Amino acid sequence: MLEVAAAIIVEDGLVLLGQRSEHTHLGGYWEFPGGKLEPGESVYACVEREVQEELGVAARAGALVCESIYAYPFGTVKLLCVHTFLLQKQLMRNVHTRLEWVALEALSTYNLAPADIPVVPHLLRYFAPSTTPGLPLG
Repeated sequence: MLEVAAAIIVEDGLVLLGQRSEHTHLGGYWEFPGGKLEPGESVYACVEREVQEELGVAARAGALVCESIYAYPFGTVKLLCVHTFLLQKQLMRNVHTRLEWVALEALSTYNLAPADIPVVPHLLRYFAPSTTPGLPLG
């Protein structure tokens, strides 16, 4: 099984998506930035490395948000989604044709890569605003 780290980068209620080049595998699909874990590499080190390679910025890995397992014709992928924080703001498109900040509620309107689709409900729950009422004052 191929393990892939996905950077879940959320700022102001928006999540970052990249569109794969038409000339690559799964061309035209939208995805969370990331890539394959190298031998002996942790998911956290991988997501930080992949953000640097794909977006040209430093990042800090946070918590593991969720996992998705998807069987493509070429093999099974285990997508490990890590809440990731950008340490710089000027993004580069080193591998994607487009980058977009997308409202969490609008993720399902994008043509996401198949392994990314099951992640959406987890993100909606994980990043949902707290619905716990505040304590009364006084």
